[in-house]
Amino acid sequence: MNISELSKKEFNTLKNTILFQNLSENLFENIIRDDRCYLKTFKKDTNIYSDNKYLKCLAYIKDGSALIKSKSSVYLMRKINKGSFFSVANIFLDSEYISEIVVKKEMSIIFFDEYLVKETIRNSSDFALNYIKFLADRIYFLNQKIDLLTNNTNTNKVIAYLLNEYDRQGKNIRLDGSYAKLAEILNMSRASLYRALDEMQDKKMINRKGKDIEIINLDAFENQI
Repeated sequence: MNISELSKKEFNTLKNTILFQNLSENLFENIIRDDRCYLKTFKKDTNIYSDNKYLKCLAYIKDGSALIKSKSSVYLMRKINKGSFFSVANIFLDSEYISEIVVKKEMSIIFFDEYLVKETIRNSSDFALNYIKFLADRIYFLNQKIDLLTNNTNTNKVIAYLLNEYDRQGKNIRLDGSYAKLAEILNMSRASLYRALDEMQDKKMINRKGKDIEIINLDAFENQI
């Protein structure tokens, strides 16, 4: 990659991310200048990753944003923004990519080829430790989400759904379908869903009007978890 494709601010921002922090300036520059590190741009609504279309690379979002959705989930969907990494574990997997990633806002992505990443892991203990910590943090986060989703409390199921929608839409959430469909997705009755939503509104966690739900107290969501 031509280092001139990064501004000084972008260079320093990337160098201070969790994966590259504590690396020497020389090592980091060598990674960026390597031909196996390159920049690609994608237009809005482009499907850049799917089960049969993906690059076996570590990816960093230089600009823009995308939506990521697991094929195995009906509704779990989150937004990834500028400054985020994705496909971090993918370079070590032989199976197909399990998510779909669609560009929401025109994106510039820096790709680090799997052989460049593996070579750097072998040659730099600092980079290897950063990589392990990043994956460990993701595992912890996903375990928390699994615990919440498998909790038999209806309110917690609704919270899990709304937190995922918060990642995707922000605090003002618009339901894609009906409340009956949402109840089916969450495996509860419509009456139970409405009770959970009423409880959250009484606690001033949300405001609800029709299919629009506004999260007004995100801290209360985290405390409920």
